[in-house]
Parts: sequence; structure tokens; C-alpha cells
Amino acid sequence: RRPFLNWFEIGVPAPPRPPGAEGEAHRTDDRAAIRILHAPSHPKLKGTESIREAIRSLVDEGHDLDYVEIARVPHAEVRAELGRCDLVVDQLYSDTPMAGLAVEAAAAGVPTIVGGFGWTQPGEVLPEGATPPTFLCHPSDLKATIERVIGDPGQLREAGAACRDFVSSHWSATRVARRFLEAAGGTHPPSWLIDPRTVHYEYGCGVLPTQVRTAVGGLIEQFGCESLKLGHHPWLEQRYLEMANQDMEDHPELRRAEERIRALEAELLRKDRKLENFRGMLSRRDARIERLERKTRR
Repeated sequence: RRPFLNWFEIGVPAPPRPPGAEGEAHRTDDRAAIRILHAPSHPKLKGTESIREAIRSLVDEGHDLDYVEIARVPHAEVRAELGRCDLVVDQLYSDTPMAGLAVEAAAAGVPTIVGGFGWTQPGEVLPEGATPPTFLCHPSDLKATIERVIGDPGQLREAGAACRDFVSSHWSATRVARRFLEAAGGTHPPSWLIDPRTVHYEYGCGVLPTQVRTAVGGLIEQFGCESLKLGHHPWLEQRYLEMANQDMEDHPELRRAEERIRALEAELLRKDRKLENFRGMLSRRDARIERLERKTRR
């Protein structure tokens, strides 16, 4: 309900270059296999299975790729791998163009592919000249984006250099620390503040639009539009209402889920009727036993 600090104005402090990444470029032989790193902290949240499938498909089509996937390993091991790879595929459902792993990759001179929805909306709140030079794509375009990027080794080198220059100039540890001090002391420029009513991003990190639509639709159906608590943000409230009212024909996976739910409900109804019949039979048997007990007592 009140203005908040634009995270992109402060940034993520870039670490020093990892071991093995001291040169100007990683690739010295364009004929060698391109080494791609994926290091998910949460595989399901990051869309790891879809990333694997895209890589498998590209390899099957003849692309020379060396895919490295690491998870739940010490941070030092991740940094060492960053010093050996040519490209990072960070995640599939991000809501920021450069999260922590992408920042570390940039410090190593390695470009990153980041998938997500609605990239035009975050662009509205990025400071001028401070757009991270990552490769952004829609989740459905991941394979095509990887293919395009790996098709030009020179582009990989240029993109890696651009990423390294960005974090060293905009998100160096010293500059980020200075901005934190300005924010804490209230001496930051007014332009660092964002009015929440101007934010037009309706999705989120790690979720599909269909999941958002289902959750929002369920809230509205059970508790009404006021349950969204968005009276202060008419645009977003209207957008969620439109999402909740979208035709199921546009989302076959939701339609199938709804049909499955209806089938389960019908099955439960049949079982409830069977249970009710069984209860009736037990009640009649209990009544008969009671009559026999009275007769025995007499």
C-alpha cells in the first residue's frame, strides 16, 4: 500500500571471479563441446526436468554439448564449475532476469539463460541502463534459445564479457554496499521508490500461469473477489478476474484436471451411497439384536 525500494536500484553484490575464470574468455577452441551448467537449488522449482529434456533433444539432433548438472553440493564446487563452463541455464520460471547464480556466472564471465513469463513487466521497473544482459526466454522457447546461443561461440564470448562488465560496473560489492547505506539512511534518490500500483506482474517465481489462474479462481469462487486483497490495485484485481474467467478451452490441462475431479466426485458419491446402504443394514441388524436381547431378558 506504500512505495517500496526498487531492488534493481540496489543490486546483488558480485563475488570475485571463481578459480579458473581469470582469462578474458573461457572458450579457446570453437570446435570443442560447449559445456553447459545447471545448478538447481530446488529442481522442481527451477524446471530442471524440462531443462534436461531440452538438452537431450539438442544432443539427439547432433549438437556437441557437455551438460553438467550439480545440486546440493558445497558452494565452492559450484564456483569451480562456473570457472569451467561456457553457458549457464539457470531456471525456467524466474521472475527476475538475474538472480544469484546468474550474478556469480557473470562474475566468471559466463552468460546465463533465464526462462520466465512476462518479461516486459519487469522491464518497466528496471533503472535506465541497468538491464542485466542475460538471455531471457519464455519457458516454451528454452530449446530454441539454447540452440541459438550455442550456434555462435563468438556470441557466447561477447555475452560473457557483457555480463562480467555489467556486474563489475553496476553490482560490485562496494557499490551495492554504498546503496544499502543510502537506503538505510534515507538518503537515496526518490527515483529508487516504486508505487506498487504501477507493478503489472501477475505471475511469480516457480509457478506456471495455469497454477496462478487455478489458485486465484479458487479463492474468488469460495470467498469472493475481496479475498484477493487487491482493492488498492484495480489493474491487478481486474487482471486476476479476467484470468479466473478465461475459457477452459484455452487450457486443455486444466480441462482434463476438472474432468478428473468430476469423475472422482461421482465415484465418491457412489461410494457414499454404498456406505449409506451399509449403515442402514447395520442399523437394522442392531435393531434385531436389541429385540432378541429384550426377548431373552423376558
